[in-house]
Amino acid sequence: MKKWIRALTAVAASVVLASCGGGGGGVAGSNSVGFTQMVVFGDSLSDIGTYKVGTIAAVGGGKWTVNSPTAKNWTELIAAQYKLPTPCPAQTGLPSVLFTGFVGAPVTNFPDCRNYAQGSSRVTSLYSPSSLGVQEAVYQAYGGPAGLPAATAAANPTAAQAAASAAGLGLMAVPVVTQMNTHLSNVGGSYTGKELVAVLAGGNDFFMNFNGVVRRLAATGRLWPPSLPAGPPPYRGKCSRAVCPPPMLRPPPQWQGWRRRRLSWSTTSRPWCWPRAPLTLWW
Repeated sequence: MKKWIRALTAVAASVVLASCGGGGGGVAGSNSVGFTQMVVFGDSLSDIGTYKVGTIAAVGGGKWTVNSPTAKNWTELIAAQYKLPTPCPAQTGLPSVLFTGFVGAPVTNFPDCRNYAQGSSRVTSLYSPSSLGVQEAVYQAYGGPAGLPAATAAANPTAAQAAASAAGLGLMAVPVVTQMNTHLSNVGGSYTGKELVAVLAGGNDFFMNFNGVVRRLAATGRLWPPSLPAGPPPYRGKCSRAVCPPPMLRPPPQWQGWRRRRLSWSTTSRPWCWPRAPLTLWW
């Protein structure tokens, strides 16, 4: 299996190098293929500044990078490799921020810009991590009116608190399919054949669907531990054996004969003790 993984990794690296003009002497930096512009669709990995507004812009943020405010993401590097103008964000804004002291901005469209990628976008769904779609759904489920939750939050504190807990930033997260349709609308309905088109998406679909799978398994009793601590994490700090049980080694009597599977649980976003014990699935 390790040999296959190494082989696939090498193939993937060679494909990336070839697509970037690397891996040998060739067209690197010459754009001999005749591209005139770059068009980008996707999520946070390709977003070049959709949310660089308000408080985020003031503190030097706005891109989903980890190095510095001036770091470039892969779309900028590819554009430079082919000597193309770096596409600017086709839409900016944060229209419904529910965090106190955090300033957003109205949605603004830029029809001449060609980077449509937005952080948290899914392929077809509006409901994604920290998205406006989730915020509005939770807000209305708790009795808030339709429309942007931030506009009526003061009059509906319970709904606003619930929506803020679910998706306080209210990222627009326009689905990739809508991004593509918007581009076609902006350019008259068709491509010229001179565009370098980049599409990268699907990560947020995985996160949302995996979360649903875990919840369903927990609800049906096929996930161990059956639940995680709710509310403020009471187990922060070092994890003691008294607090964190070891992984379950065999199933309860009623599960005898079922096959065991394990899932690793990330402790990055949930640094309390329970998730440090690997979750065990039975089926």
